[in-house]
Amino acid sequence: MNMTTAWTANKFAPSRCPACELPFDSPERLAAWAGNEGTSFVEARALQMQLYPELYSPVREPGASYAWEDPHHADFIACKGCGNKTLRIALDERTVATRDEAERLVAEADYTCIVEVEVLPGSRLEDWQENERRMREQNTTQP
Repeated sequence: MNMTTAWTANKFAPSRCPACELPFDSPERLAAWAGNEGTSFVEARALQMQLYPELYSPVREPGASYAWEDPHHADFIACKGCGNKTLRIALDERTVATRDEAERLVAEADYTCIVEVEVLPGSRLEDWQENERRMREQNTTQP
C-alpha cells in the first residue's frame, strides 16, 4: 500500500537549547538522549525511566521486560549544537496535510518544529488528531 506525505508540527518546551540558545526548530538540531548507561538505546531508556519515577510510571504487563507510562509526555534530548542534555516536555502535536499548514502552526501558534511523516492514503487526519487529543486528556486526568 502506498503512503502519503503529511506533516507533523510539534510544540514542546524548551523550544531552544538552554545552554547555547540554538532553536530546536528542526529534527536535525536535537537528538533523543537516554543517558550513558546500558548497551542499547532501549536499555538506557529503561534505566532512565527507573531513575526518574516522577516522570515515568511503571506498568505491570505480563511478559514485558520494560513497560512504562509517560503521563507528562517528557523525554531527554541532546542539543546537536553544543551537546547539552535537557528535559523536553511535549505540549502538543498536530498532523496536517500540507507543509504550508505546518509552517503556519509554527509561525502563528508557536509550534516548535516540523517533521515530515508518512500516512495511509485517505487517512482522516482530523479523526486521528481528535483521538490523540482524547488520549492525552485521559492520561492527564486519570489518577
